[in-house]
Amino acid sequence: MFTLEGTPFGEIVGTFGPDEMVRVVSATDSHFFDRDTMRWFGTRNLEMVGSYVMIAVDTKAPEGYPRYWARVFRVDGSSEKIAEAHTRRGIRSAATKAVRALVAGTYEVQS
Repeated sequence: MFTLEGTPFGEIVGTFGPDEMVRVVSATDSHFFDRDTMRWFGTRNLEMVGSYVMIAVDTKAPEGYPRYWARVFRVDGSSEKIAEAHTRRGIRSAATKAVRALVAGTYEVQS
C-alpha cells in the first residue's frame, strides 16, 4: 500500500492490485467490500486503473441495467465515486483520465 496526498479527496490509497485494495479498505472496518454488500449490488470484475482508481460493475444497479463505476479510497476506508459509465470501455477511459489528473495534481471535482 502507498498513498497520494494533496488530492481534492484528501490522502488516497494506492495498491498494486484489487485484492490488496480490498484488504486495505476492509482493515479499516469499512463495509464496502463485505460479501453481503457486494452480493446486494451484484458487484463484479474489480480492477485497478493506475494504482489509485478501482473500477467495477454493479450488475444489480437500481436503474435495472449494469452500471460501471470508478472510485478512489481514502486512508480511512471511505470512498468517492469519480466516474460512472454504461460500458467497460467508457469507465476505463474515464478512470485513466482521472488517474493522470490526480497524479499531476490537476484533477477537478465534477459537480
